[in-house]
Amino acid sequence: MKTITKKKNSDIIFQKIDSQLIGFDINKSSLYTLNETAEIIYKKARNGMREKEIAQYLTKKYDIDLKTALADVRSTVSTLQKNKLL
Repeated sequence: MKTITKKKNSDIIFQKIDSQLIGFDINKSSLYTLNETAEIIYKKARNGMREKEIAQYLTKKYDIDLKTALADVRSTVSTLQKNKLL
């Protein structure tokens, strides 16, 4: 089970707008949009949940298989880390 390394990035401001979580990086002038699923993954990863635990949560919430959920979690976490959101 992979532990997600999280980093606090105080240069990014988040705001919930409708069903999306919007992040703005004040240094890069970059805007990030997280849909409902990406927001769940982001928040659970920030709270220390492991990838497999997040995937198991998603299987219950969205009635999807664990393999698909785990692939989605890994992809999303990778993107969040690449953009220094985690």
